Amino acid sequence: MDITRLQSHQRAFFAAALGWPAIYAGRDMPAAHAGLNITDAAFDAVVATSAPP
Repeated sequence: MDITRLQSHQRAFFAAALGWPAIYAGRDMPAAHAGLNITDAAFDAVVATSAPP
């Protein structure tokens, strides 16, 4: 996985979600993650490590 690309997508998505200028042009969440078998525990682990200090 291209981490730089993933981080860019995450920044753009959160900016749009928080009402900042709309720069996110990716797929919606269900489409982007379909078939990846992401569990709630895995999602929670990513959120926990991505949160600012």
